[in-house]
Amino acid sequence: DELKAVTHLAMLMIAVDGKIEEVEKFILFSQVLNEVGNVDDVESIIEESEKFDLLKAIEIVKKFSYTDKYYVAAYLGFLIASDGNIDNREMELWQLITKACDLPTMSVDDAINFLQTNN
Repeated sequence: DELKAVTHLAMLMIAVDGKIEEVEKFILFSQVLNEVGNVDDVESIIEESEKFDLLKAIEIVKKFSYTDKYYVAAYLGFLIASDGNIDNREMELWQLITKACDLPTMSVDDAINFLQTNN
C-alpha cells in the first residue's frame, strides 16, 4: 500500500494543473517500475492507485521514516518541474501534501538536485 499511496499523491500532483504531460507520465511510470521491477505490474499499481483513498494515502505516508518522507517530498517537487512549467496550483498542492503528510519542506531546486544525485 505504500507504493500505491505515494503513486496516488503523485497522480494528484500531475493532474492538478489540468493537463497531464507525457514527461510527467514517464516519470510516474519510471518511478513505479523502479519500485516493482516488472512492467506488467506497473499498470495495475497505477490503476489501483487511482482508486486509492486520499486520507488513507496521507495516513500511510505520514508514518514513513524521515528519509522516506524526504524522498517523497523531493519526488513530488521534481514532478512539479518536470513539464518545464511550475503552476501555482501544483505549488499549493505540494505545500498541502507536505503539511498533511508531515514531509520536510524544500524548494523545487532542492528537490531536483536531490533526485538527480540520489536516483
